[in-house]
Amino acid sequence: PMPDLRGVSIREATSEAALYGLKIGNLKFVPDIAKNNVLRQFIKGKEIPVGAKVYEGSVIDLEIGIGVSNEKTFVPCLYGLLLNDATDKLYASGLNSGSIIYDTNIKTSDDSSKAFVWRQSPSFNFGKTQLNLGYGVDLWLTIDSTKITLNCDSLS
Repeated sequence: PMPDLRGVSIREATSEAALYGLKIGNLKFVPDIAKNNVLRQFIKGKEIPVGAKVYEGSVIDLEIGIGVSNEKTFVPCLYGLLLNDATDKLYASGLNSGSIIYDTNIKTSDDSSKAFVWRQSPSFNFGKTQLNLGYGVDLWLTIDSTKITLNCDSLS
């Protein structure tokens, strides 16, 4: 059964979803007085009611309140990260993954599971580029390490 993720923080909703074997997908941020709280929950674009039967492993998209301002966040560095790690870092920054573009060298599901970000748009610009919360960042994935010109690990 679909848990009730509404009225809790993104972090709580992520933990609760994991207990049910569900994954958090895109976050849509909307102006609302309930800042950083889940307002609605969706599967494949349709609002999903509490208690509805869902498959384990389903991806749940959430609508999150951002308060009454036009908040912005910095674009994080995603170069060299696996897709799941890059997506987690985007969510932690209040952003979504946009288009995912796979390099021509990715032929199998095993290749795609090892692929890492070699390009992102908007680009990481050392804390200078800001986006509105909920904006999508496009990611290019490859298994060719020579394509990476900047590695986020080297920045920390």
